[in-house]
Amino acid sequence: MSTRPTPAPPSRLQMVATAMASSVFLLPLVLGKLFELVLKSINPDDIDVTVPLAYLRQLLAVSFSLLALWLVATVAATVVLHRREGSTAARLVWVVLGVQVALGLVYLLLQGTLNGINDGAS
Repeated sequence: MSTRPTPAPPSRLQMVATAMASSVFLLPLVLGKLFELVLKSINPDDIDVTVPLAYLRQLLAVSFSLLALWLVATVAATVVLHRREGSTAARLVWVVLGVQVALGLVYLLLQGTLNGINDGAS
């Protein structure tokens, strides 16, 4: 009877990098919504917050900044993982990160197309 070697459990760095890669778009989105909740509840500019685009500039700046920072941090963690533990350990993280970025870009393209259709119909 032959026994198969059991793979080593993932390292802490591999688990952190994988978690970071899988939350590249959802975490900034959630934090952006949290910022929107705080901003609209305190309403520092005393504007009508029932308007859907209230505080749009601030919300976009915070959301895209968080996205960029988290993406850079994720790539940095993955590069460190790749250098410390090799390409096999980092492969899953790169795949997850690639899927997240690809789906994010597709989402933005679809949203732009839908906005164009909606603008043309009005």
